[in-house]
Amino acid sequence: MPELAHTIQLLCNTLACLEHSPGGRSAAPYARLTYVTNHILEHVLPQPQSSKGERMSKTMHAVQNKPHSFKKILRMDTQVQDLLKKAYFAFNSRDIATALSTFHPDVQWPKAFEGGYVSGHDAIRSYWTRQWSEINPIVEPTGFKERPDGTIEVTIHQLVKDLQDAPLFDGIVKHVYTVQDNLLRRMDIELE
Repeated sequence: MPELAHTIQLLCNTLACLEHSPGGRSAAPYARLTYVTNHILEHVLPQPQSSKGERMSKTMHAVQNKPHSFKKILRMDTQVQDLLKKAYFAFNSRDIATALSTFHPDVQWPKAFEGGYVSGHDAIRSYWTRQWSEINPIVEPTGFKERPDGTIEVTIHQLVKDLQDAPLFDGIVKHVYTVQDNLLRRMDIELE
C-alpha cells in the first residue's frame, strides 16, 4: 500500500498546485482527479469483508458517488498544509507577525530551547526573540500526516546552529499540531 499512499499524495499535491495556479481552476483537472480517485477506490483498495469493513465499503461507495465531497476533504487538507507552510516559512524568515497570524490567540507553544510551554502571541514573540538571540534554528517540513485523533503530524528536518554558525543539532523531529478555528492551537514536539 505505500505506492497507493504515494499516488494519493501526488494527487493531493497536484490539486493544491491547481488551486493556486495563476490561471485559476478549471473543470478538467477536477474531472481527472475524480476519475483517478474512483479508479483507486474501485480497483486498487482491497474490499473489506467484516461487518466493520462493510461500513467502510459503504463509505467508499459514498465518496465515489459524491466526488465534490472528496474534493472538499482534499481542499481542507490543503488549507491546513498551506497554513503550516506559511507558519514555517515565516518562522525561518524571522517574520514573527506573519507566523503569529497562523496561530490561535490562545495557542500553546513548546519552549524546546528552555522546556515547558508558553501561551498566547505575546509570550511566543518574547520566547522566539530570546531564542533567536542565542541560536539559529531552521525547520523545514518534509511530510504532513493526519493522525487518527485529528492532530496533524509534520515531519521536520531541523538544523540548529549557534550564532557562529556551528551546528548544534541536525536531525528529524515531529511537530504535532492541534488545529482550532482554522488556526494552530497547540504544538508538541516528538523526537524520532
